[in-house]
Amino acid sequence: MPAPRQPQDRRTKRPVKNRSVAIDLDALERDGEIKPPFEFSHGGETFILADPADLDLKDIIEIGDNPFGNPALLSRLMADQYEDVIKAGRMPQWKIVPLIDAWMKHYNMETVAKPDAS
Repeated sequence: MPAPRQPQDRRTKRPVKNRSVAIDLDALERDGEIKPPFEFSHGGETFILADPADLDLKDIIEIGDNPFGNPALLSRLMADQYEDVIKAGRMPQWKIVPLIDAWMKHYNMETVAKPDAS
């Protein structure tokens, strides 16, 4: 395990000594239940969507608040499988909504709001 980095002043880039921080993210370990991967089939192949707890900060910022409102969500969740999913065949929106809903239910998240049928 590498030695912890010495905190630096963001402006001067000089080491800061004897400085306490509110939270040390480097020392955190993931808590709670880790669910099995969410698998789905498409085009006769099986694929996995990532655990939302494992999404990186950059991905979360790019996806935004509405998980269905940004096409980046599926590409981030599929990671290195994205191109294979595209090659497996057409996936129209009417299939994407149930896919994301099932993924969200699997990870105990609120599902995508359905349009009002009235």
